[in-house]
Amino acid sequence: MLGNTPPERHARYHWCRDLAEQFVEAARTTRKGKRKDMHEADILLQYHDRVLAAGWGLEKAEAGWIFRHVAVVLNWPVPEAILPSTQELRTLAKDVLGPHHEAWWDAPSVWLDHQRPCELAQTVAGRRQVWEYLKRVETGTYT
Repeated sequence: MLGNTPPERHARYHWCRDLAEQFVEAARTTRKGKRKDMHEADILLQYHDRVLAAGWGLEKAEAGWIFRHVAVVLNWPVPEAILPSTQELRTLAKDVLGPHHEAWWDAPSVWLDHQRPCELAQTVAGRRQVWEYLKRVETGTYT
């Protein structure tokens, strides 16, 4: 990641957050207009790929975060290509669950059909399930 001091990370976060807010409106508008026949995930993936190709200085992980955030805000499905990696899921689990994240990661979870998150994260569908659970916990809609 570009710049790793706390002020630099803070500035990058706010820049990515601002871009996400702009893309929420752009995606919503384009879904009603010229891309009305496209699936929501395809719209997000198209924006994602174009942003990376534009050379704006975004890293792939940042672009993934931006468009996962857009998907959450719009309640659209996240494209498989930008689902978080297993390592990103572990980091999110640490951020959301705190000091007990390691025990949660390796134990069967009642919220994940009694499956272990570390095993679920090995497949695309499983990564989606773990990510959606962590987002619900983070937003307080699932405990």
